[in-house]
This record gives sequence, structure tokens and C-alpha cells, in this order.
Amino acid sequence: MTSQDPPNVLLMHCHDLGQYVGCCGVDIETPNIDRLAAGGARFENHFVTAPQCSPSRGSL
Repeated sequence: MTSQDPPNVLLMHCHDLGQYVGCCGVDIETPNIDRLAAGGARFENHFVTAPQCSPSRGSL
């Protein structure tokens, strides 16, 4: 990748998934999500912009 190539960015948002995936230490088989988490960036410390779901998702 040269300095002129734009980075590839993929933002995935799973509504109400919580931490119920294998990469978060839960004993559930989620191999595809685990592989994505291993090869990308994980945001483990975060906050919401509103107490309701729709405004929080809209702020993304």
C-alpha cells in the first residue's frame, strides 16, 4: 500500500449482539466474526450518544 492508496474501512454494527461472540470470551462458536475481529480493529471502550437505540445508531 502506497501513501496515495486510500485505506479500506468497513464498519460493522450488530444491533443487540452484546458480547455474545467467541472473540469476547463467550463459549459460543462464531468463527467468521472471530476471524474478522482477529484481523481488524476492535473498539472495546466506548459510550453511547443517546439512551435510545435509533439516535445512537444515527450518530455513527
